[in-house]
Amino acid sequence: SYASNVITISGTPSATGTFNYTIIPTGCGTATATGTITINALPTANAGVSLDPICQEGTSAAMGGSVGGGATSGTWSGGSGTWSNANNPATATYTASASESGTIILTLTTSGGSCGTTSVNKTVAVNAQSIVPNSIDIAGLPYCPGGQVNLTKVGGSLATDATWEWFSGSCGGTSAGLGNAISVSPSSNTNYFVRASATTSCPPSNCAQITVNAPNTSNALSSHGNTSTCLVNNNGWIDMYDATGGLIVSVHPNGQNLGDVMASLFVASEPHIVSSCDQSSNPSWFSAAFARNFVITPEFQPTSPVSIRLYVSEAEFMAYQNTALSTTDNPNDNALQLSDIGMSKYSGANEDGNPNNNCGAGTSVYIPQTSSGLTSDVVSGFSNNSYFLEYSITSFSEMTPMSSDNSALPVTLTSFSANCDGSIVTIGWTTASEYNSLHFILQSSRDGSSWHELARIEAAGTSSIQNVYSYEDNLLGGISYYRLLQVDIDGTTETYNPISVNCEINENNWTAYPNPTDFDLTLLIQSKQASENVKINIVDISGRTIMVQNLDIISGSTSVMFETNKLNPGTYIIRIDDNDLNLAPLKIVVQ
Repeated sequence: SYASNVITISGTPSATGTFNYTIIPTGCGTATATGTITINALPTANAGVSLDPICQEGTSAAMGGSVGGGATSGTWSGGSGTWSNANNPATATYTASASESGTIILTLTTSGGSCGTTSVNKTVAVNAQSIVPNSIDIAGLPYCPGGQVNLTKVGGSLATDATWEWFSGSCGGTSAGLGNAISVSPSSNTNYFVRASATTSCPPSNCAQITVNAPNTSNALSSHGNTSTCLVNNNGWIDMYDATGGLIVSVHPNGQNLGDVMASLFVASEPHIVSSCDQSSNPSWFSAAFARNFVITPEFQPTSPVSIRLYVSEAEFMAYQNTALSTTDNPNDNALQLSDIGMSKYSGANEDGNPNNNCGAGTSVYIPQTSSGLTSDVVSGFSNNSYFLEYSITSFSEMTPMSSDNSALPVTLTSFSANCDGSIVTIGWTTASEYNSLHFILQSSRDGSSWHELARIEAAGTSSIQNVYSYEDNLLGGISYYRLLQVDIDGTTETYNPISVNCEINENNWTAYPNPTDFDLTLLIQSKQASENVKINIVDISGRTIMVQNLDIISGSTSVMFETNKLNPGTYIIRIDDNDLNLAPLKIVVQ
């Protein structure tokens, strides 16, 4: 078109290059004009192939991009990280920052030429990398052979698809497990490490470290005055060594948590000669005791039987044997072989490793062994000439190996109960051991104040086994009270706390007496229906279970006796686990 002496050629070019043109005017004359027009190419950009994911602070593969058309160069940009060779579309690489993650958009922008610029995008996935744990938490101390230590990582985080790896020796060394926590039982001082594993895009993290110190061990027995403290809460044997590696005792809690258990060792220069409490001047009642004595104090007393091994040297056994066979006149003080050795277990104010100060200051019971043999049979690597003596016990205190129970062992009453059965009341009691016992006197009362004698029952005399006694009384209806007296050969009498029975039951109820108490506690349960294997729990005011006892409750009255001398002074709650009985908890006070 032509206007104001300007000729305009319009249209959209479909190709690049140089084109000729001719202008032929119309009208006045025949003059013509010629010329050329050059059309340049538009810029183009290619982002290249897709990128694999990278980790925070990781570097991508080369971008592999290109520019074309009228563009002469291109520059990569995007993300909060850093670029290398950003002005080279093909070889540029991207390094992600420590803070960015997710999908990052990267842009290639052209430059050069006369037809402007263009750009193209591609993405790279940035995965968050794992963060090393702050530390390692350790539980299960004090650690002793047979136990285990629990290690738990503290802090840190995992990248996608990563997991926690544990090693011993060095970071990346010997595998010790996977996960947030592991349990270990090292036999020597060992360094443990935890780190996050590598993933497809992220390398493993650095390691957090902790050292677990194993106790010293040797093939020698411990000596006088040494102690050992171990956490005992598993279902296997815990071997307790002193600080120099001397073996003291081993404890098997049978799955119970005894907490921190302390074993103290007392070794005299020669075997003890222990006199009878009631026959202190009669050599026929003297007993030999090992020179090696033990006092074991748990954080929590067991609620069911546990096992214990006491260790004695061959020389100590021979010295004890000689003393028992040649020094005392006690016919029961025989020690012909290792299997003859039982244990005097004393509980009282004088738990100091001296068996000669136990009379009148507590109670003792004779416990036969369950097993014995060479120490090397039960402790790996132990080659010293020594023996183990194994026992089953229900509580810990002072323990003295000996073969006779004729020294300071009183009658130990373990139960005293009365039950309604048709037209009679059955009164029963059980002793764990008896010494010098003549007979029992059973008394009854209607008011708990005035007593009369029902029967005299011959006692076992001296016994280290369980003895069971019973007596049947005519049923009178209402509440009846019963009391037991134990008489020694020398006339000494011990009176036990009374029990009561109510044979006319209108509703379920129970009571504990005496309350407060400073020794034995009797629990009287009045029930309209029988219940088998009912669990009775004694818990402290923090809710921690201190003692558990199972019993069968009959229809009528059931009495059970607890020895509260194993409890620390304070307030306790007694609960019964039986919804059918519907009995509210009882509060007792131990003085």
